[in-house]
Amino acid sequence: MTTNPKGPAPDIVLTDGALRAASWREDGEYGPFWNTKITRRYQNVDGDVRETSSLRERDLLPAAELTAEIRREILERKREHSQRRTHEHMPSQSDAPEPEDYSEDWHDENMTEKDIRRKRFMDKRKAQDQSQSLQHGPSQES
Repeated sequence: MTTNPKGPAPDIVLTDGALRAASWREDGEYGPFWNTKITRRYQNVDGDVRETSSLRERDLLPAAELTAEIRREILERKREHSQRRTHEHMPSQSDAPEPEDYSEDWHDENMTEKDIRRKRFMDKRKAQDQSQSLQHGPSQES
């Protein structure tokens, strides 16, 4: 196996003439994301092929089109990743929680559904805190 001295190879590479868009996938806390680099190849006075991130005026429109195309590719890969995760973690019908019924709480015209959910959440949190304090006994802090 040959290692690249400049780092890992990009996951997506698109070219348009001398322009090149390369994207590397990173796995983040909330799923994958991509870092993209747009470069232009050229020959220096010695005839060596080099890359630069500086674009000429005539490169701007092709670079924008290349950027849009690589964005579409990234979004497609994100969509595929999301679909795979959804299928992997999809609960069976028996595991699915019953939806909460808020209909009995709608008698109070001043409370919205969001208010009711917030109140129920706070009540559950308070009950959990109380049960934990009973399990662990009084705190030893002074």
